[in-house]
Amino acid sequence: MQLGLAMEEMYFFNLAANYPDMVQSMIAIGGLGTWDVNDYPDWIEYFSYENIDELQWIKTHQPDETQAKWLLDHFSNYVISLSDENIENIKANTLIVLGDDDDSIPVTEVIRVRSFLPSSDLWIVPNKGHNAHEGNNKDLFIKLSMEFLKKN
Repeated sequence: MQLGLAMEEMYFFNLAANYPDMVQSMIAIGGLGTWDVNDYPDWIEYFSYENIDELQWIKTHQPDETQAKWLLDHFSNYVISLSDENIENIKANTLIVLGDDDDSIPVTEVIRVRSFLPSSDLWIVPNKGHNAHEGNNKDLFIKLSMEFLKKN
């Protein structure tokens, strides 16, 4: 199974760690390893249903308003924890994509995770934030992703 990871990147790291034979290749875009939303109190306030008008992309990516509200109401519970041992269980070839201006994923966490993933590639996109694969990088992201998945 090949997985392209979206908002639930870190959950897929859990899947790959707990069921290593299920995932052959994965692409992590701006999310991996251990992450706790409580380290980002401004995000908890921003990602709330009261702020839905600022978050049109959530409405676009959810099947209906109820799902969007549920997602935002539970955002404050978004905590993922992967130990070194969990990460060592991952067998999947992994492409990690990160914008060098992404303030949501500490570089130390990228280094930690990558040190336990011998079959990983890292693409750090200059002058980009959390959605490094979008905008003028989209075509290059698709090209690099296809090459990565074909070789794996």
